[in-house]
Amino acid sequence: MKWRNSRIYRVSLPLLKPILVRGQEQFTRDIIRIEQESWDGRKAYAECSPLPGLHEETLEECLAAAKEYLALPAFASMDLPPSLKTALEILEWQLDIPELKLFPDAFENSALVTVPAAEDHAEVIASLTDARVIKVKIGTRDLNNSRRFLEALSKARPDRELRLDCNQAFENCGIDEVKQLMEGLPVRYVEEPFSDITKLKAFARIIPIALDESLGLDSELDSLATAWVIKPNRFGWQKALELFAHPSPQDKILSNSFESLATLQLYAWAYRRFVVNPKPCGLGTAFYMADEVKIGSWNPKTFLADWPYEAIADYSERGELVWEN
Repeated sequence: MKWRNSRIYRVSLPLLKPILVRGQEQFTRDIIRIEQESWDGRKAYAECSPLPGLHEETLEECLAAAKEYLALPAFASMDLPPSLKTALEILEWQLDIPELKLFPDAFENSALVTVPAAEDHAEVIASLTDARVIKVKIGTRDLNNSRRFLEALSKARPDRELRLDCNQAFENCGIDEVKQLMEGLPVRYVEEPFSDITKLKAFARIIPIALDESLGLDSELDSLATAWVIKPNRFGWQKALELFAHPSPQDKILSNSFESLATLQLYAWAYRRFVVNPKPCGLGTAFYMADEVKIGSWNPKTFLADWPYEAIADYSERGELVWEN
């Protein structure tokens, strides 16, 4: 048995601004943190944080499954929810973290913004001055307003790069509507304009696309894409590491699903360790989190920084202990 003991903590992370989850505003992000100690005294930490809409499992289901799994005899197995499986794989991985290389290039993060009302364009754009790369969540409600916002956003910085995230909202639109929206603008890719695989393949032959929800569903589509948006909490940790290291030419974009700042540090460390040609990360949800990174630790709430030199952040704020063995 690798672990001497295990503890589960429940944590409620405050948000600086609410997030919409299934149409309802949430002002906290509830997670569980698992702490384990190996027989040789090493400690490992990981977070289980299912996000409604992305994961089918609930936090309560993960908590029950974690208690059951951690009480099993060594080498026993059971089916696990994806977000819990990710956390447990991270715990195992920490016992054999590969040697850290020196990283000569700098970490760059993208901003995250939703197209605002016309009267708010100037204020929103002014708040994004420090961000070179911006991920814009965009729908079909008012394409003229969206186009004007994208034009103004592009003109605000000569080195601007835009990533358009459609969340499959253009399902009832044609390819021409998407082309008109981005024509002449510094758009690196359009993420998930449709859910239909055949339509995505046709689109990918004309316009650069990124895959998020559709990544891994069709091998031909994967090869046609310009970028892969990789959420470790969706794929599981071992699969995420495989995608980071995949030799394909697609941009590998690190994304997340409102994990804590400590978990984002671990994601970024592994991303830079395994991705040959790292791109600006998609950790825009870091700016929603109110929990502060400890002094001296890497901070994902920035647009330019050094890469983290440690995979594991300070976990002194562990939350409420709900189980141990």
